[in-house]
Amino acid sequence: MSPRRLLAAGAVAYLLALALGAPAELLRAPLQASLPGLVPGPLAGHPVSGRAEGARLGTARLDGVAWRLRPLGLLAGRVVFEIAIDGGPSHAELRITREVGDPGFVIERLDGEIDLAWLGEAVPSLPVRGTGRLVVEGASVSLDPGGWPRSADGRLRLAAADLQAPVPLTIGSAEGRIAVDDARLAIAFALPGDGDLVGEGRAVLAPDGRATFRAELAPAPGADRGVADLLRLAGRPRDDGRFAIDWSGRME
Repeated sequence: MSPRRLLAAGAVAYLLALALGAPAELLRAPLQASLPGLVPGPLAGHPVSGRAEGARLGTARLDGVAWRLRPLGLLAGRVVFEIAIDGGPSHAELRITREVGDPGFVIERLDGEIDLAWLGEAVPSLPVRGTGRLVVEGASVSLDPGGWPRSADGRLRLAAADLQAPVPLTIGSAEGRIAVDDARLAIAFALPGDGDLVGEGRAVLAPDGRATFRAELAPAPGADRGVADLLRLAGRPRDDGRFAIDWSGRME
């Protein structure tokens, strides 16, 4: 083994020995810095590996947050966490990296499955209620110190989704991708028509809460006539039967 590798291995072993003998409470501040809005409950374990029994993320109450620190990242001037979040039937796993001295951070990978009914109960301010599952696969997000995305890329899927508010709709499945466009978070989506609607659209949210929703939608084959009546509120259909939806407002 070269002297450089030997020195690095010795440094990691020393850091691990220190961390394994330290209380998990030392990690409260780094955890909260890595996930803005996170308020962990009692911490168990140690700084390298442990769990918060109960937590809040914004207004959402969580059952627990488990973490694992990757000490090798410290040798490269990075703090690397692998975090698992549980809330009711919802679960997410994240790999978070922070460069030492950089107040921003990067979610290198995010995978999760969120139950929409649980989400509606956990975040009462959401304007939409529903059932089904939102699946996030291999998403990556770079965030500024306030937690707003600088860049984002990832695939989203809805499965067996029904919206109960503001109007009842069967969504079925949907495919989407997240991105950041001119500092705004954008979600492009497509509905294959196994629910009440078929078409595609794009939702955009700005840091100040301004939002836009533009879509071209039509009733799916076999959809209830009420779906067409609802779409007619947006105007007359085009020759291909699709309705142009254009909404803007502010999310509180």
